[in-house]
Amino acid sequence: LLTQRMGDRKATRSVFLNFFRIAVLDNDDTECACSAKVLCAYALFEMRQGNARKAFELVKTAIKFDRTLTPVLQWKQFRDVATQTAS
Repeated sequence: LLTQRMGDRKATRSVFLNFFRIAVLDNDDTECACSAKVLCAYALFEMRQGNARKAFELVKTAIKFDRTLTPVLQWKQFRDVATQTAS
């Protein structure tokens, strides 16, 4: 969040990508609420950067870690992407 507040999008994305690699790709855990929340933050960052489809996929991954985050898919920006993806 610090790099994001400083406006360093490249560094912010790098931090999120490193987290994604460690928490998702290199980890066998399938349930972790903490990781899910960080992935949602990553998704919101990507949404703000104009990467809606990537954000949608990140949220779906987050929900695999913590099903209580399912309502996030009802947020307008994610509903819009889901509609576009279904078309």
